[in-house]
Amino acid sequence: MEHRKSFFEKGMFLFDGKHVIVRPWEPNTKITKISVKTVPIWVKLMGLDLKFWGTKCLEKLASIIGKFVRVNDLTLDKSLLGFARVMVEVGIDQHFLEKIMFMDEMGQNVTVLVEYEWLPVTCTKCKGIGHKEMQCRRGNGWVMRPSQPI
Repeated sequence: MEHRKSFFEKGMFLFDGKHVIVRPWEPNTKITKISVKTVPIWVKLMGLDLKFWGTKCLEKLASIIGKFVRVNDLTLDKSLLGFARVMVEVGIDQHFLEKIMFMDEMGQNVTVLVEYEWLPVTCTKCKGIGHKEMQCRRGNGWVMRPSQPI
């Protein structure tokens, strides 16, 4: 039961690269829509010099994007040297930076490109997740067009 409790406290997981929300279930549980405001995503920091690949430095850089969650194991081991990879928790409707600029210990300006492995898709009409306004089922004008005959 202790392991079960800690599992459900996390709430959201990545499975096969997709976000899954996990909730406890009992026979009398009513299914309700939950409000998701933040999601964890993997971010690649491109062109970041190896001297900045320490956990504290990566945590500071990641906190510019969102709430730092963790560093990828291959980044910590310096096994995959093409980019540093960190997980951050971001707001579903926040602005996503394309680059981070900072000054190093020598006073030199450093620019790091930011690549997101996935970004949340939100609807401006209903504020829902997973679709854009053109596919929104709320309001007028939405018509279901199956790709194949039913």
